[in-house]
Amino acid sequence: PEMSSLWRSSYLPKIDEYFNCRVVHIEKEGVVFVVDDANIERRRMMVHTITDAEISDKLMLAENIHINTLVLLKLNSKLYRGRVVSVNQKTQKAEIKLVDVGSMHLASFEDIYAALPSLAEYQAFALQVKLPNKRPVMVNKKLRLRLLDALPFDGVYNVGMKGKTIPLNLPMEIMLSHPGIRILRFFVNDNDRTEPSAAIIQIKELSNINGDLNYILTNIARYSYNLPFPEEKAPFFVAARTKYGFRRAFLLDHIDEPTPTYIVYEMDEGRVSICTELTRIPDQLLDIPMRAMSLTLKNSALKPLSLDTRNENLTLSFKADTMKSRDTFKMSNATLLSNGETVCLVRLSLFLGQPSEIGHKFWRDPIKKGDAVFITRVVAADEIYISSIETHQYGRFFKHLEQRCKPFKLTSGIPMGCIVLVVCPELGNFRGEVSAMNGDLYTVANIDTGAVHQIPFEMLRMSCRFLETMPVSLVRVKLQKICQLSPADISGATDAVALLREYSKDKEIFILDAEDTDTSVDLLLRDYEDQSLVSVLLSNIVTTDKGAGSETPRLPLSSPDLTDESIIPTYPCESLTSLVLEPTYDDVKKLMVDKAESLPSLPETLGSAESLPRIPSVQSGIPESFKSGGGEMKQYERFYLQDLRRCVIPIGDDIEVIVLCAQNVAELGYITACHFANENVGDNFETLLALVAHHGSCSDMKPLSYIPGVKELCLARYSEDNGWYRATCEEINGKFLKIQFLDFGNIETVHLDDLKPIPNDVLHPIYATKCIIEGFNKKEDFKVLEEYLRSHMKLSCKFKESNEPNARIIVIPNLKDILAKKVT
Repeated sequence: PEMSSLWRSSYLPKIDEYFNCRVVHIEKEGVVFVVDDANIERRRMMVHTITDAEISDKLMLAENIHINTLVLLKLNSKLYRGRVVSVNQKTQKAEIKLVDVGSMHLASFEDIYAALPSLAEYQAFALQVKLPNKRPVMVNKKLRLRLLDALPFDGVYNVGMKGKTIPLNLPMEIMLSHPGIRILRFFVNDNDRTEPSAAIIQIKELSNINGDLNYILTNIARYSYNLPFPEEKAPFFVAARTKYGFRRAFLLDHIDEPTPTYIVYEMDEGRVSICTELTRIPDQLLDIPMRAMSLTLKNSALKPLSLDTRNENLTLSFKADTMKSRDTFKMSNATLLSNGETVCLVRLSLFLGQPSEIGHKFWRDPIKKGDAVFITRVVAADEIYISSIETHQYGRFFKHLEQRCKPFKLTSGIPMGCIVLVVCPELGNFRGEVSAMNGDLYTVANIDTGAVHQIPFEMLRMSCRFLETMPVSLVRVKLQKICQLSPADISGATDAVALLREYSKDKEIFILDAEDTDTSVDLLLRDYEDQSLVSVLLSNIVTTDKGAGSETPRLPLSSPDLTDESIIPTYPCESLTSLVLEPTYDDVKKLMVDKAESLPSLPETLGSAESLPRIPSVQSGIPESFKSGGGEMKQYERFYLQDLRRCVIPIGDDIEVIVLCAQNVAELGYITACHFANENVGDNFETLLALVAHHGSCSDMKPLSYIPGVKELCLARYSEDNGWYRATCEEINGKFLKIQFLDFGNIETVHLDDLKPIPNDVLHPIYATKCIIEGFNKKEDFKVLEEYLRSHMKLSCKFKESNEPNARIIVIPNLKDILAKKVT
């Protein structure tokens, strides 16, 4: 009997209706074959028919194989329907396209069977579609698609894709059954700006999201974006790699050059971060509501004591019929409870990361006790402005935003109170708030330092979203004890003011010592064993009163600068209030307070020939353009730690690593090691070290007066071998800087003469990984392990995930035997 031609066309779902399907074959980027879930039972019946025919010996080899006919192909002991695409009688082979899968195979005639007429009654189950934006998928991935038209182009159907997404609603069902919350941050009421009291809160449920996200992206799959980001301000969901690890986030804005940099709002943690790596949120973590939302007090003048980030006994109560009113919620009224007692009425709202959503102009978070800060402006001996050290990186952002932020066309287009980018050759680029106009000059307050300047119209640029969203860290504080002195004592404390200005000029790092910046504070000099700044200033004030003859040492006095109150007009900067930046780098404060002598030193060599391949000569692997000298390096670009990608040791069993640094293990409890995925990666790393050494030895690499900022990348000379290595600046103490060698993990104090800016051609990934030893105990003699690792620089160990960013927990299999000296 003549066969049906139904098999030549595919089963089609209804146009413009979403259908669930599974990817069965990937043709090329963006073009795949899928099988509609609605046809699963029909396909099972067809497979059953083929199996019965095979068992009952009803199948026969195809005698005459012709192009464009239906056949059965035996592939890996299974039979599939296929269409003959081409035939080669000479080689006795034919090209067969599987109509229910989509893949093409070259098969011998002996594997090709005649198709049963009943099999032609089934249409093709595989449907060839083109996914939007060439989205990467894997075989067996579940998709939800809809056909955009009934006519395919060259056999390929265009489809729309309805992927899972983050619900833009309050998690009402969760809060009704699990009402526990915590305060993440509080936005203080500012009467000068008529801003309401508000907070960002977090539900206690779904606490596994961050752990699951990091596990999937670290161990299973990660997809980077290869398409332009939307310019509109609609929510764009991403997984952002912040200093805390991967976090679900909204992309707020980005800078493309020179290194792509993104500013994101972490939807589950309620904070804004700046990062350099984005990837897609795994499907498993879509359709899960955001954990963070905004809370606005009904009484804007009220700041209940119960609204404390340390209060773990806060709950929400809703009316009994709350869920009956509607299915989705963007906002809802509730009662806030502390330990079961009513605190106040509040309003909950969906929050997408813009402070304007809750009536505030800037992203706020008061600087807390223990934070590292520096003095940005000196008002008087008893009053200063301080800011978080993370704002050091802002200068480079302002530089790159110069092209994006357009000049104002008309003078009338600069409203009072707006945020602007100031482009000034003398002061540098900064962002400010316009407060007044006097002729052709505008009074602009630097919202990151507190300084106020008179700026001409032509130096002002329009703002952009990146500029407006960057968190601000600024607070005006009174100094303890000094603020209680008489006005005469304070006004006469010229030496104290000069000392404060010297600290401000040198960007001296302090640790904030105060529970509440609204009263008065003290600052601890981090580099001088936490000496009290207030005590130092009081000794200067007392010395001034005593007159000459005192032996109290003083720093050299600097000439008046732009922070001098006699030069800059007074500006009501209290209206700027207390703002803070969420850190974007690794745990800066922890690294800075560690003593340099307590950290491991660089190994004398990279190891024996057995443990690591020999480094080639300096000239090998280096481009010709770097082998010849040049003139003085007059311009250079600054790069920072977050500009580099980290290739941390993977999690798993029997991971082979090379020990880079294993000293002072008995005190620190960790070593530094690296893992290379293959020999080529190791060879490339060797070439990188050779190129770094070459750059360091070139005389034209040293610019005049080069001083790296904190967390800035640089080249540093190591004292043991006078070799040059990649490093990052951890802290500055005059002409000596504490730096960390990126590729080995050790820390050393280096003179400015032994530092150079890092060139962009060595901005390759960091392989050195901090490995925390499981089972470490200071009571045991871990110096034995140090001795063991000197002769065993290649290890095969188990590695676990660590709570510390960019670190791993290492499980040394024979650790007990090593400590017992049973292993040599």
